[in-house]
Amino acid sequence: MEAGIRVVIVTARPPRTTEAFAAMFDCAAVVCGNGAHTQLPGEAEPLVRAIDRDTSGTIVERLRHSLPGLGFGVETGTDFYHDTDYHLEPWIRSEWVRGVLEGTDALLTAATPVTKLIARSNQYPVQRMYEAAVDSVGTLAEPTYSGGAGLVEISAVGVNKGSTLAMLCERWGWTARRSWPSGTCPTTVPH
Repeated sequence: MEAGIRVVIVTARPPRTTEAFAAMFDCAAVVCGNGAHTQLPGEAEPLVRAIDRDTSGTIVERLRHSLPGLGFGVETGTDFYHDTDYHLEPWIRSEWVRGVLEGTDALLTAATPVTKLIARSNQYPVQRMYEAAVDSVGTLAEPTYSGGAGLVEISAVGVNKGSTLAMLCERWGWTARRSWPSGTCPTTVPH
């Protein structure tokens, strides 16, 4: 930061998978969960932009109606919970799973805040899931996908990597013209 450059790590991944990587840099911020969970050095509490419980329940209900058999997981920013229909990704370590719960009510009661709602299926192609999420969710939330097979991520309305980075730039008094994003996923640079 001595040269006036702020390094901000911005990822869809949860904080637990970025801590070691972020520790290698003098970061001005670490933005996780597609912009829903941001840790700023020197601040005890992260900036959390979550989906409220009622909206999360409506989203799950609508998506299950649209695509029967979907499983759901919830990232809280610190923990991961999922329901019994969720097909756990092979790279997720068992110690990362805080709870496997029966039904939407149990899931959304235990998993709070909902920084990211994850729809998972071994049955539907990701493009079909994404289109169903966009149609079903409407203006309630912001669905995204990063190319992962059978996985759609849902954030609160207006919460994405770009909006969170813009919020940080505004906080620091920087314009978007002074930032340079780079990455490999469709969600890296907002359209």
